[in-house]
Amino acid sequence: CALDAIAGMRKTPIVVNDGLGFYTSRVVAAYTGEAFTLLAEGLAPDLIDDVALKAGMPIGPLAMADITTLTLLKDIVASISGDGSAAWLQGLRLTEALETLTAAGRTGKADGAGIYDYGDYGPTPWSGLPNCFPSTGEELVRDTIEKRLLYAQSLEAVRAIEDGVIENPIDADVGSVLGWAFPSAYGGVIGLVHTHGISQFVAECDALKNEFGGRFEAPQLLLDMAGRNDTFFQD
Repeated sequence: CALDAIAGMRKTPIVVNDGLGFYTSRVVAAYTGEAFTLLAEGLAPDLIDDVALKAGMPIGPLAMADITTLTLLKDIVASISGDGSAAWLQGLRLTEALETLTAAGRTGKADGAGIYDYGDYGPTPWSGLPNCFPSTGEELVRDTIEKRLLYAQSLEAVRAIEDGVIENPIDADVGSVLGWAFPSAYGGVIGLVHTHGISQFVAECDALKNEFGGRFEAPQLLLDMAGRNDTFFQD
């Protein structure tokens, strides 16, 4: 069976049910989308990536996007966006940012011209970014940037549980840590919610929703659990 084959390859499997983007792709897309939205708001890409690195991610989301190539990423996003009504898409400027960059001939690291320029002295932010994405004039503190990047992932993972794509929160955590290297200090995307406590996490998501849009609205599953003082895991 499939699980036996995976064991033979010394891989750690998780079980997911069918759904648009399955599990890994939809959560990573929410994370990537938040990074591109920050970029479209006029934030410097090296700031966004540095916040992600300091939070425990192994590589910045925009540096990773350049490695993936922006043209391929645009196709991936289109393939998992469905009719555009998914909660994680609401208010995101991901498609807009990708269209703007690729229209300007920025395709990624392979061509030496993506979000970053790639020269002899390493990557440097493309000088044309401020023209493509003028600053709104509002400065975000690093803590807010970090919350937007990490909470976007946890929220989408909870939605995957709510949708029945993931049945076991442990699978969600294992997939996040081993699949795309979510900071293991939290134990995974659901572990982050558990670490903060569901009620506190919901309150912080409400604050993010009020400032940045409906994609940060806590799913009903979390609201119900907070009302029952429930948890995903027993300490």
